Order: sequence, then structure tokens, then C-alpha cells
Amino acid sequence: QADVGDDLETRLLIDTYLAHFGRSTESVTLSSVDLMRLSNMLKANLSKLRMREGDALEMLVKDLPVWTADQIMCSAGCEVLHNFFLDPRFLLLDPTPPHLCRTSKCILQRNLCAARSTDKQIQRYADGGAEDPRGIIDLLLLFRVLPPLSSNDLRQLRTEFTSLRLRYEQEPQPPYAKILHLKEGERVVGDLIAQATRPQ
Repeated sequence: QADVGDDLETRLLIDTYLAHFGRSTESVTLSSVDLMRLSNMLKANLSKLRMREGDALEMLVKDLPVWTADQIMCSAGCEVLHNFFLDPRFLLLDPTPPHLCRTSKCILQRNLCAARSTDKQIQRYADGGAEDPRGIIDLLLLFRVLPPLSSNDLRQLRTEFTSLRLRYEQEPQPPYAKILHLKEGERVVGDLIAQATRPQ
């Protein structure tokens, strides 16, 4: 099991807001060949890039030409570099509040987001509610201190937790911390079963 945490969404959110503290424009340099290949790639994958009906990116990509292999080869012979200057403070261009796109997981202007988006960038969880991720996190931490498990579904996992807990309770010096964690694990798995959650 890897010890690397998945903090991509958090870092995207932080980087997006930190970028708005910069006062200078950012430059990007691309060659003609790279631009032509990028154009063709966007055209070929337009259905995967579309976020919503009347997608802003789709409207722009539709106006791009499709470059033939011969045209790309000719451009490679006389390479030209193109400089693009980008304003990192792009969220200030729109007077409406920025939205969190639930599809791309990025902070964007509302018109660039998918249909499912929210202006709340920080997800709040009710204490002990069905959406509370802390129980799952506790479960993952429990897996790290237990011996290898053989369960194939949630019901078997709960039974295995119970068996381990009973075994630990019979030891001359019971590991009380593990016993408490196993009890909590039984509770979390029981909640998942009650919610008809399918194991991934």
C-alpha cells in the first residue's frame, strides 16, 4: 500500500488562488508544429473535452482547421515559435463568483464549468453524517496496523473484524488500542452496508 496521499484537488485549489497574487503575465512558447498537432488533437477528442451544452471550448475548437500530415511536415522545415502571454488572474475577469467544476475538479468561471458545479470551494461535512469521510479514513488507517485480510466483500470484512477483535480480547495482555479501532471498523463497515455501498 502506498503512503502517498491524494491531495491533487487541494493543490489545484491552492495554486489557483495563489496565482492571483501574481501581478505579471505568464508566457508560453510553442512552435507551429506543436500548435498544429495540438489543434488536431483537440478536434479529434472534442467529444471528451465537452463539459456542457454550448461549451465555450467546443465553440473555439470548431473554428480550428484540421491540418494534414503534409502541412505539418512543411511547417517543420521552417520552424516558427509563437509566444502567448497569459493573465494568471483570470478569475477576476468575470464579475460572478468562481465555481468549482465537479467534473474537472478545477476552479473556473461559471461558463467554463460542467453542468454540475458549485460556488462553494470548500466541502463541509456534517459531524457523523453519511457524507462524512472520516470514517473511511479511520478504516484505511486500520488496514495498516492489521495482519493481511482475506475478505471479498463488506459483510465478510465486518465478520473478520469481529473475529480479530474477539481473538485480541482473549490475549493475556489485550491490545486495547487495536480492539477499539476494530470496534470502530465494525461500526463504519456496518454503516456502509446499511447504505448499500458497493466496495471498490
